[in-house]
Amino acid sequence: RYANVLDLFREFNGASLNLVAVYNENKERVGYLPKEQSEIIARLIDSGKKVIAIPIPFDEEVALKVYLVD
Repeated sequence: RYANVLDLFREFNGASLNLVAVYNENKERVGYLPKEQSEIIARLIDSGKKVIAIPIPFDEEVALKVYLVD
């Protein structure tokens, strides 16, 4: 397993139908995918696919590259 690989997991609540949480290597939740980008990824996870993310530093924010692990 590579360093800085983040796991993506589905979470369910009444506020969002397609909530995808981002967890670090210590199994700590570090955030959520933006609502606009989470629907397709949520469907992949729901169908049993493994999806990961790699953080990419971007100015004062962090972007994520999302990968399907097959």
